Amino acid sequence: MGCMVHSPLTIVTTCEDMQDPLPPELAAVYSSAGAAFAYVGPLLDCHGAKRAAGHKFAQATGPAESAESREEAMQQLTQARKAGRLVVLASMGTVITGDSPDFGWAVKPTESQRQGLTGKQLCQAAWTAVFETFGAKDGESMEQSPLILLSVGPQKDALDGLKVPPNAVCMPVLPQVDLLRAGVDIFLTHGGQNSFMESLAAGVPVVVCPGFGDQPVNAQKAEDMST
Repeated sequence: MGCMVHSPLTIVTTCEDMQDPLPPELAAVYSSAGAAFAYVGPLLDCHGAKRAAGHKFAQATGPAESAESREEAMQQLTQARKAGRLVVLASMGTVITGDSPDFGWAVKPTESQRQGLTGKQLCQAAWTAVFETFGAKDGESMEQSPLILLSVGPQKDALDGLKVPPNAVCMPVLPQVDLLRAGVDIFLTHGGQNSFMESLAAGVPVVVCPGFGDQPVNAQKAEDMST
């Protein structure tokens, strides 16, 4: 990457123990060019930090996280914990749920664009698995069923065709770091670098459903660390 060669310093948002090893040829190129790297660890949101809901190119901004939605999500989690309910958090990130022309909701992140799943298909497959696994069963009360907290992103058709169970709370944006720190039992994630490091920092078990880029590598790391 040319920017790393020309930049006086490249800041890497992980720790050295978890960096991806460079192929010897690439390491030699960076070394000969004098490229410098600093591993600073994860970029963790502070308490109360707000996030946008997805990468939106068709309009200026996606739906922002409101104080009301943040408070509702945290209240739902607190009440579930007090009742001894399992808490499941699910988020497929901002890029896959956005409208990027390369990796977004309506496209397949492959060179040919003829293979694989669109962002929508991948997200809905993951969310369906969450609903089928943790959704309230017939005759099961809300107090007996897990609480599902699902961040769906900015798309209007995010849940089209899906049967959402009554024990699921679906919002465009959730206070992910606050929820992870408060305590969830399992986190379904796309495995993006921020979400992956945030879950590790909070000690939350993950199920990774990767899309592209660093996500498959992080999914493999999660599997390797669990064995």
